[in-house]
Amino acid sequence: AQMRAAGPGKIGELRLGFSRRGPRSVLHDLYRVAPLLVQQALYWDEAMPELPICSIISVGGGILQGDRYRMEINVDEGACAQVTSQGANRIHRMDANYASQHLDICAKAGAYLEYVPDFTIPYRDSRFINETEITVDESATVLYAEMMMSGRKHHHVDERFGFDLLSMKVTARRPDGQRLFTDKVLIDKENPTIDFSAVMGGFDAFANVACLTPPE
Repeated sequence: AQMRAAGPGKIGELRLGFSRRGPRSVLHDLYRVAPLLVQQALYWDEAMPELPICSIISVGGGILQGDRYRMEINVDEGACAQVTSQGANRIHRMDANYASQHLDICAKAGAYLEYVPDFTIPYRDSRFINETEITVDESATVLYAEMMMSGRKHHHVDERFGFDLLSMKVTARRPDGQRLFTDKVLIDKENPTIDFSAVMGGFDAFANVACLTPPE
């Protein structure tokens, strides 16, 4: 049996804050509650040596039923950052409850953020709700990406789209509250249209990428 909801290790929290320090940006604010973890910012992008790169690590081996994750990423004025993940986000099989993740992104004036995590892979009978709220200044740039698989393709015969529910929602707003867009991917096990030719027929991966940036 899995641990009860809200038990130790079931509620993960992560807060990352980036600011400009001289010629480069730094990770000046870091708060973490297991199983979510970020160790430090690295600078290995030769094209942008001022860019701090952080990998989100999950020490829990995947997301289980009853897990509740909350993350917050703040990029101050004129700062830059890239946030990615150590590996795929695996949503394990469930016999009760569901798992959820909420992400708040805030990019202030002149900020630049790349949020490009690895694939979300929902296992058979899993239920996962992901919600992202982006607040972006008119002069800032946010590159947001989410990638999903249909399941563990080579694991089991009914693993492809064998999960119960996958909900991925992203909303972008200006600091004054003006909504730019809302996009939602909702896949229900009982809906056969997901594998139609004009939807996901013949394909096992889906990527959704949004670039919010000034016209110039």
